[in-house]
Amino acid sequence: MAGVLGIYGLITAVIINGKMDAANYSAYSGYAHLGAGLTVGMSSLAAGLAIGIVGDAGVRANAQQPRLFVGMILILIFAEALGLYGLIVGLVVASTAEGKGHGEIREVKHASWLCRQAVHKPTKQMCCSQLICRLNKFNLILILIAFCYY
Repeated sequence: MAGVLGIYGLITAVIINGKMDAANYSAYSGYAHLGAGLTVGMSSLAAGLAIGIVGDAGVRANAQQPRLFVGMILILIFAEALGLYGLIVGLVVASTAEGKGHGEIREVKHASWLCRQAVHKPTKQMCCSQLICRLNKFNLILILIAFCYY
């Protein structure tokens, strides 16, 4: 039952990755996508923990009284629903981030040390939103690898 929880993270990563565009990616979108990923990840972690605890206690109780099997399955389904609720909230947060907060970071180019460090060639200019987009894509790839490995 807990194997589906990793798929929730994969679904969220693919949807967020499809909405990233370096040309018009704002800090608002970056933080919204970070929040969406954390929502799905933490709710899946909590659901996995609940499934593990209930599964352990359920197997022990089922060995003593076989009548408890149906109740154990129902509790496991309710624990899995925690991850599904996190997926729904994460998708809502990720989908509402599109189109908001544009122009806040892009107007100030090279305003911070981090943006100046992102320029590798003297002729190439990169704004903070492009750097945030690249960092978030890298983080999504790491999250995807972690979920596939788990």
